[in-house]
Amino acid sequence: MIRIVNLLEEKNLYLEKFYKLNEAELVNLADDIHDNIENFYAAREGLLKMVSKIDDLVEEQIKINDIDIKKATGLVKKRIINAFSIKNELVNLILSQDLQIISYIEKAKSSLIQELSEVNKARNVMQAYKSNRKI
Repeated sequence: MIRIVNLLEEKNLYLEKFYKLNEAELVNLADDIHDNIENFYAAREGLLKMVSKIDDLVEEQIKINDIDIKKATGLVKKRIINAFSIKNELVNLILSQDLQIISYIEKAKSSLIQELSEVNKARNVMQAYKSNRKI
């Protein structure tokens, strides 16, 4: 049972890293800096893979040892409850961050579409001017 508790706590460490990674990137996005977005998503993906692997290990430990976490007692039960509580808090914070990230990305996407539209209009004006057509 202790192995499972340790895995749950380790999972929370990765979720905390995920949260901190998001926080750092939110600062960049707020400043309209998008240079690191690919690395950001790659790092997030790596952390999510680690969380998933830990979940798999927890499931494996439960099956191998035929453990019912609900039957935990004492300090082990407190650590499990604490680990789940921390996980829920981190997941909620991460979801909030993700909404902010999506908002910044949508804003940047809209700005880019508008800029491309303006470039296209300018190109059409230049082509009309070169060919002596009326617009």
